[in-house]
Amino acid sequence: MQPRGWTKLNQILIVSDHGQLLADSIRADASLASVPVKTLVFSAQLFAQLAQNVPSLLLIDVACLKNTAEPFWSEISKTAPDTVVVVLANAHQRLLAVEQLEHGALDYLLLPITPPELVAKVNHCLEFTYLKRDKLSRRPENFADDTSTLNHITQKLLQTIQLDQALDLILSESAKLAQADVSKIWLVDQAGNLRRSESVTQSTLLPNEMPPDDLLFSLAEQSALAGHAISQRHLPQASALPGAISTFLLITLFAGQRLVGVLVLGLKQQRSLPQNQLDQLNLFCQQAAFMLENARLFHNLSLEYDDLAQSRDDILRSRNTLQAVFDGVTDGLYILNRDLVISAVNQVEAERLGYAADELAGRGFLTLPGPKSAPALIQAIRAAIDSGQEKTWQAKESSGNRYVREREFRIYPVQNRLLYTEQVIIFAQDVSERQRWQASLFRSANLAAVGQLAGNVAHQINNPLTVTMTNSQILMQDYPPDTEVHDLAQGIFKASDRMRNIVANLLEFSNQETYHFVETNLVDTIEGALALVNRSMLRAGIEVEKDYQLQPLVRASVSHLKLVWVNLLLNARDAVIDHAAQPKISISVCAGGEESVRVRVTDNGVGLAGLDLAQMARPFFSTKLPGKALGLGLYSAYTIVEQHSGQLLAYTDSAGLTTFEVVLPLETL
Repeated sequence: MQPRGWTKLNQILIVSDHGQLLADSIRADASLASVPVKTLVFSAQLFAQLAQNVPSLLLIDVACLKNTAEPFWSEISKTAPDTVVVVLANAHQRLLAVEQLEHGALDYLLLPITPPELVAKVNHCLEFTYLKRDKLSRRPENFADDTSTLNHITQKLLQTIQLDQALDLILSESAKLAQADVSKIWLVDQAGNLRRSESVTQSTLLPNEMPPDDLLFSLAEQSALAGHAISQRHLPQASALPGAISTFLLITLFAGQRLVGVLVLGLKQQRSLPQNQLDQLNLFCQQAAFMLENARLFHNLSLEYDDLAQSRDDILRSRNTLQAVFDGVTDGLYILNRDLVISAVNQVEAERLGYAADELAGRGFLTLPGPKSAPALIQAIRAAIDSGQEKTWQAKESSGNRYVREREFRIYPVQNRLLYTEQVIIFAQDVSERQRWQASLFRSANLAAVGQLAGNVAHQINNPLTVTMTNSQILMQDYPPDTEVHDLAQGIFKASDRMRNIVANLLEFSNQETYHFVETNLVDTIEGALALVNRSMLRAGIEVEKDYQLQPLVRASVSHLKLVWVNLLLNARDAVIDHAAQPKISISVCAGGEESVRVRVTDNGVGLAGLDLAQMARPFFSTKLPGKALGLGLYSAYTIVEQHSGQLLAYTDSAGLTTFEVVLPLETL
């Protein structure tokens, strides 16, 4: 409970942007409801306000002192020397706030602060000012010099924030005030227990005159448990050694509600200190407790700062290592926040997009053309953010978005300790090589299946075919050539021979290793294929247009290359029949660069109808009615072109013309 006259003697001034909020919290507490509280937003008005009315407690933002600390403390010591100053600061301003303790601040508060903590701090500060003012006012005039001395000591203490210096100053000055022969102080640990192994001692005694350490520590523990500000203990004269300590002053040091240590003062003379001397010592020790707490905090902060500096160096080294690894990844790598804003991107991906890496930092991922055109990818990223689980996404092979084509995106959420996803790491891996190997394995597997089918067909047909051909030859030998039986047997033999050739061709198709590369004129292979299909083109009324811009020599397997042109021409024929009023097929040869040549087969038929080449080139795939085609023509063409180290492309343009294009190197091995 506060003494009578509390509200009349105390008032508070707050200089802060948060002044009104702090003032409301103070006024809401019953113990402070009657204490006048004023607020200022601008520190420039402070000294004009102090000239009118000097408060007991001043709460001021550290930002107001950032550039004017020295002039402020000089002016405040003249205008309001008895005003207690407490600095308000944010967490990142802690070091600046601690520095103000050297100039004269009693304490500092970190914002945001809870109302109970604010009220406790304010009450303690007001109690300190009241007790100081009340006790000094009751002293006789002959104690004016002592008061001046106390103020001088307090100012020295306020300017000390080094822990070891603060301890030495407290011990020496308290010994002077109490005229003690020995002074010793114990600090408490984080749990509030006295640390027996850590104490500081100052003494004018000889070693044999020092009281036992166990005795002093026992007295300190008793004082800490009792919680009395100052207590005196006298040893019985009989138990005191000659010249040893006979009177002890036990002082508990509280900073607010927190015990920071216990001070023990020893006197040789067995005497009691007068009340005015005890009051003076009590005021000094109250101030010393705050300064000791601030020095301890500053000491811990200095240690943390040193650790932080070391950690910063380690982090910088690790960052440089990680940056080298980050930029060394040959696939795309992004770090995005929850709003899909790019925090970082590696150099390879930035160059792929046509930017420098630092140009993309801070830019929205959706502002990039590729991601903006891939809504399924964005959906996968958001799903990873919401679920906190890794996601994998890959576009379809037929995707027209070059950004996502042949790439696999792995999305890894980065969560904080509350399992809240703050960032995602996106790894965009090029899988084109893997897809090519998979396609090659797929074709190899299908080729093996075709070969197995061909072998099975040959096994099932060749045996009865051999019997049929043998019997037909026997009949031709038994009957004269001009007989009907001979003619029938000869017809059977010829039909069987054709069937044997079909089986042989099927076996030859399944055995793709039988390539014989020779140097040949590319146009000659095209003309040879046209000779085979020309009759069917004329019968269907299809106009065939040729455009040979050059006649290059290539190394190729002639029979296989002819098969490519035959398959492409027959597919074009089937595409224009019943679909074009004036069916037309054009075949052209042109340069594809310095080391390649292009052959284009174009028709005005039905078009690809949303199909992609990878789908059409699968074995047994066909758009024709069942029984009309096996679906091996385009597959065999694709395989042959690949064996010639070439490419087979297909597309339908805006005019509705469909083109199959074969790109061959001029030097094919």
